Amino acid sequence: MIPPIPMGMELPIVDESDESFGTAPLLDSDQDGIADIVDIDDDNDGIPDVVEANGDPLRDTDGDGVIDSLDLDADNDGILDILEPEAWTAMAMDGWMIQPIAIRMD
Repeated sequence: MIPPIPMGMELPIVDESDESFGTAPLLDSDQDGIADIVDIDDDNDGIPDVVEANGDPLRDTDGDGVIDSLDLDADNDGILDILEPEAWTAMAMDGWMIQPIAIRMD
């Protein structure tokens, strides 16, 4: 397992136009304390990003401008991705361990 990168850490960046150096904060989309660069589930919906991407890391199924790995309802049908049977089938076929989750509907 890759250890989480502390959120206070910044990655160095280079501006190639003038060769100056700076830093950029690491993105943590789901605010779970694990930077997206090493987080296997950027939106924390329980579906691994590789399953949501389906071979295309920039895939945006519903065309709403939010890539599927960050979209809790990637097809915009009003049903959370984790509740859709396709997600469970895809995870099982990819060999991911599936653990039940409890969701309150009230």
